Amino acid sequence: MPDIAPEHERARSADIDERTRIEAALRQSEERFRALVTATSDVVYRVSPDWTEMRYLRGRDFIPDTESPNRTWLDKYIHPDDQPHVMAAINEAIRTKSIFELEHRVVRVDGTLGWTFSRAVPLLDDNGEILEWFGAASDISQRKYAEEALRQSERRYRAYFNLPITGIAITSSDKKWVEVNPALCDLLGYTREELISKTWSELTFPEDREPDFAQFRRVLAGEIDGYALEKRFIRKDQSIIWVDLSGNCVRSESGEVA
Repeated sequence: MPDIAPEHERARSADIDERTRIEAALRQSEERFRALVTATSDVVYRVSPDWTEMRYLRGRDFIPDTESPNRTWLDKYIHPDDQPHVMAAINEAIRTKSIFELEHRVVRVDGTLGWTFSRAVPLLDDNGEILEWFGAASDISQRKYAEEALRQSERRYRAYFNLPITGIAITSSDKKWVEVNPALCDLLGYTREELISKTWSELTFPEDREPDFAQFRRVLAGEIDGYALEKRFIRKDQSIIWVDLSGNCVRSESGEVA
């Protein structure tokens, strides 16, 4: 009868060698991770291969720390509405063994919501299997809030611009029409395309051109904050209409006319 003990011993020895190799790789990864924690001001974290366990997270006073393995990290850190989106990105990164990257909302240390850009890379063993993930996350809350404020401002601007009772126009510094709203088109009897092909001067009653432009030049020079006057426009049918006109310049941070 053949002696199979040596075969068992060889298999056992191979298992021990594999565990030793994996443990050495994990120790090496932990050393790299500690170096990353020391070197960066970002949030840094480690998660298990399938992302079910947050092994460590240093929150940098942005989000709460995780000092010991935690399997409830998703509910702890991620806004409920963003969890499906986050998990979809995670599952795709696991499937492809590629870098995970995503902007999403997080629960901050004080319990309020913030935004983060998170990026994690997989650490692979010699067989190409994922041992764990190393990640870093940046606080992008201010940028996201600024973007939302800009979107809200744009929506308010568009709502005001399209009011049916007020004629509104954007002109260049040389008084060319850049944009007009439907109410102004109705007021002057032109289509939008017809109006923006003309100049402000063409549609201003001749006797009103100099007073109008005098105020406009003062605004451009920064001598007055804005202009307001009553003037006459010439409609498409050549009739004259009086308007109560007011306006101002949009300037850059350096004070230049935008």
